[in-house]
This record gives sequence, C-alpha cells and structure tokens, in this order.
Amino acid sequence: MLIDFTEAELETIAAAMDDATAMVIISAYEFKKGPLSTDLHVLFHRPVAVGEAVIEVRIIKLGQKLATVEGKLFNADNKLAATLLHTIQPSDMSDEEKPKIE
Repeated sequence: MLIDFTEAELETIAAAMDDATAMVIISAYEFKKGPLSTDLHVLFHRPVAVGEAVIEVRIIKLGQKLATVEGKLFNADNKLAATLLHTIQPSDMSDEEKPKIE
C-alpha cells in the first residue's frame, strides 16, 4: 500500500520525534549534556491524522561518546505510525543552553 504524505507532514512528524528523543537524552545525562545528532533514520508506516498522537522513547545505548535512542509514534488508534532511530553525540551544555525547569 502506498501512503501519500505531504513533505510538510513528514517534516513535522520527524521533528516531533527528534525533539522527544533529544529531551530523553538530555534528561538521561542529568541536564549536563546536550544532543548533537549524528544520524536520524525515520520509517513511516501509516498516516497520522491531525490530532493526538503518542511518542514512546526507549534508550538503546547511553555511552560517553555515543547514545542511541528509538522513538515510536502511535496514532489516535494506538497503531504504530512511525519509527525513529536517533544516534547522538552527547556534548557539554553551557548554562545558557540548558532547558529551564520551573
């Protein structure tokens, strides 16, 4: 079956999954390291309608030089719609770069 996504839809889904996996990495390194992406690989499985979706993130490897995380996006029917494999080089963050938690 051919799924016809627009380019903007693909970019939005990939960006949301990139943000979700990056925040998990920042948290895993206790807000001391930020993510420099070395590879993002996205597989699109089915369309996602405008509305709610859920992204689940799993850390595969958390090392000193590289980290790998997997993101899965589920549509409103809880069906897998996209998978992201994100490889990251953890790098030190300055105080200005660290997320503000209130």
